[in-house]
Amino acid sequence: MRKKFTASILTIIVALSLIISYVLLTSPQQLFPTRLPSSNWKYDLDNFATALAFDNGKVFVTDNPGNVKCLDASSGNIMWAVTVGGWTSNGHPIAVSNGVVYVGAAGGEVVTLSENSGEMLPLSFKAPASTSWGWKQSPQEFFISDGRIFVSQNGWAVFNITDGRKFWESGESGLITLGNTTYSPTNINPVFIRHTTRFNPNNGSIIWRINGDANDPAVVVQDRIILWNYNPNGITDEGKIMLCVNASSGETIWSFDVNSKMYQPIAGCNGLVLFGAYDGNFYAVRLSDGSTAWKTQVTDQNGKETLPGEDINYPLTPAVSLVQIDEQSNSAFWAFTFTQNGWGGTDQYKGMVCSLDLTSGHISWKTPIAQNISISSSGGPTRVLGLILLNNKVFLTPGSDLLALDQSTGFIEGTQHFDHYVLAPIAGDKQVFVAGDLNLFAYK
Repeated sequence: MRKKFTASILTIIVALSLIISYVLLTSPQQLFPTRLPSSNWKYDLDNFATALAFDNGKVFVTDNPGNVKCLDASSGNIMWAVTVGGWTSNGHPIAVSNGVVYVGAAGGEVVTLSENSGEMLPLSFKAPASTSWGWKQSPQEFFISDGRIFVSQNGWAVFNITDGRKFWESGESGLITLGNTTYSPTNINPVFIRHTTRFNPNNGSIIWRINGDANDPAVVVQDRIILWNYNPNGITDEGKIMLCVNASSGETIWSFDVNSKMYQPIAGCNGLVLFGAYDGNFYAVRLSDGSTAWKTQVTDQNGKETLPGEDINYPLTPAVSLVQIDEQSNSAFWAFTFTQNGWGGTDQYKGMVCSLDLTSGHISWKTPIAQNISISSSGGPTRVLGLILLNNKVFLTPGSDLLALDQSTGFIEGTQHFDHYVLAPIAGDKQVFVAGDLNLFAYK
């Protein structure tokens, strides 16, 4: 009798242990609803932030009315503040290069400020603006590369960044890719490619064009260009091919039929091209010949119409992060969510953050994430999740949340929910900067 009783107790203990282990592995954020560690400093903003940048021990923040502020990254003390003006629906994108702060302003213009003092500099760069919304908005995007600035609005304009001389402009708008190849017989850098056409950045002439279409931005690495979701028939929504071409000639080096739509790939780590796909797999393809190094299933949710465990049938919207690499641990980190529009001004997302070994593709850890998020002011969850690595932590912004996870284990160390929205985090030398609601935070 005693033996049976003891055996029953042991069975119960083992069962409870298994249940607790399962819950810990699948829903750590529910058992440990912690908040993020105390910030190193917090700065109160007057308006919602629209963009962040970091350079040389300083963090820069812009807002919709056109205020630009520079703070000391270590203390959060204000160093200077100026206004470039113009309440724009695109916000005010910002970049810092060689002691100059570049800020997008109304009319598709980029103005320049001194990084040290905030003084307005004489040079500015204006994209073609031919519509009423074009005049009301800041540039859709701008890039600085190889002594040039590329500015987009109702078209593209390319300038010499030193003297403001315009190289050329075009009425053709859309995302582009800039990158420097390590080998280019044409000696034309940076590489300027849109969809399946490479342009000369000096005069806008076409260097080569490939039949069909592909998603932007392409990936430029070594002497090659990776086109993804490529469709030779020209319909990107049906593109399922990864195409590698010679950067100088556009000639095909290899083609890989994924048989599924892809998310934004990255290349160059251990000679691999890394990307997630709609089929639920994460792929590592060899840059040399397009062969599969490995593929790992990370989700079975793609293509389903409802979130796990939910009865309501709404179409799912995927949102993913860019792949981040930690060379020291030889690991790739990626996050994805699936969201559903709900009733009452909230959306729900469920997804996963994962770490994969770059050599084998083995999943080191997977951490589920889920939340109901307010969309009252943010217009819904962003389709790009902000993910960065710093100090052995993974910082992630899905929806209007900020999560900090242990990089080695995937354990959620802290969370913070914002009422309206949170910008994607950016990394400084030793801190992570996050703008959420009316605050700017610095975390270690």
